[in-house]
Amino acid sequence: MVRVRRFSRLGPSTHPSSEGDVVNDDPIQWLEGAFAGAKTYTRGGGCRSGCGACCEFVILPIDRRVLQSERLDDWEKWLNLHGIELQTTPEKCEVRIPIPCGALQADKSCGVHGTDERPDMCDEFPMTPMQIPNAGLEERCSYTWEEEDE
Repeated sequence: MVRVRRFSRLGPSTHPSSEGDVVNDDPIQWLEGAFAGAKTYTRGGGCRSGCGACCEFVILPIDRRVLQSERLDDWEKWLNLHGIELQTTPEKCEVRIPIPCGALQADKSCGVHGTDERPDMCDEFPMTPMQIPNAGLEERCSYTWEEEDE
């Protein structure tokens, strides 16, 4: 069993812009803030040999303000023409890009597993059970979840 840590919103790293507005330009704090309010879970199970399902795409969080743009419909058309899916929920906004990891081998194993080149996020994904349907992995992922008490 792996305990998946809860992310909490970090205080903004702000500075005044040339126009006097306060700007948060710290992408790490913004990304971790995307997980604010998440619950803590214990993850069980593991990857199945030859699966590689979570290595066939990239999911990137994007600023929800893009949803307020008058060009949103046009952007969605453009994304769809490139095979990129815009996924939105009340909590987050992200794009799913169908591009396989460069380390994914023909047998769906990881070519950098057990090396320093493998990112920590590969071991940590999925961090919550909500990431499974968001990634389209309901039928393929074998992880199990138990919510921890506060």
